[in-house]
Amino acid sequence: MGGMRGAEVPEASPRGTYLVIAEALRNEIEAGEGSGALPSEAEFMDMHGVSRNTIRRALKVLEADGVVESAPGIGWRVVRGGDRRSLAERMTDLRCSRTCCIASGTSWTAPQPQATRIGVAAGP
Repeated sequence: MGGMRGAEVPEASPRGTYLVIAEALRNEIEAGEGSGALPSEAEFMDMHGVSRNTIRRALKVLEADGVVESAPGIGWRVVRGGDRRSLAERMTDLRCSRTCCIASGTSWTAPQPQATRIGVAAGP
C-alpha cells in the first residue's frame, strides 16, 4: 500500500498516541489512500517512530470499528463494505427502540436490568 505516509505524531498526546495514529490511518483509508493490505507493524513503527504496542493498539481501535481486520499469516488489511461507523455510533442506534436485534436476525424485548444497562425502555 504505497500511499501511506505516516502521520506526524506529537511527542506527548493528551488523547494517547495510539488514538492519534488510528485517526490518521482512518482518514487516509477514507480518503482512498489505503486499500487492500496495510504495511507491516514494523513498517508502521518506522513511519510513526513508536513501539509495536502503540501500533497494535491503533490497529485494534480500527478493527473494533470495522475499518481493518487481521488476516493470520497475511497481516492487517482494509475491510471493504459494511458499516464503517464506530462501535459507539452503532450502539447508539440500538438505544432507539425497546426491541434489540441480534446478529442472527432474531429479536427480543429487553428485561428491566438489561434495558437499564443499555439505556432503552424495558419491554412489557
